[in-house]
Amino acid sequence: EVVLAANSRPAINDITCHELQILVSQIASISPIIKAAQMSRSLRVVENGLGSPCLDLSRVSKLIADECVGCDLIVIEGMGRAIHTNFCSEFSIESLKLAVIKNKWLCEKFNCPMFAGVCKYEVPDNCCNNC
Repeated sequence: EVVLAANSRPAINDITCHELQILVSQIASISPIIKAAQMSRSLRVVENGLGSPCLDLSRVSKLIADECVGCDLIVIEGMGRAIHTNFCSEFSIESLKLAVIKNKWLCEKFNCPMFAGVCKYEVPDNCCNNC
């Protein structure tokens, strides 16, 4: 199962849930795999309850919190969500944080060039795959 979460309200150039629902439907019209996943509800699009380029996990909607119960991987994408607000966040499940560095201060902090990609994959200490 895959749950795609997007902002409830517009923020800078981030996609909203409504826009993501339209996009997934358009993709489903040309991809039988996506269409089947959408029809079986194994691919769902939900609002995160926010309208910011950052992701304050203490303020996400009950809907997205409920959708995440039992998940085994969280992917957080974007400089605001993955770096500014959750880079040091620890989860009880595997996590993948992805971003492109787009400001000088972060370039200095990460000792990287402008527009460098960041990928941080973490497995929690208590995680036991295939147990």
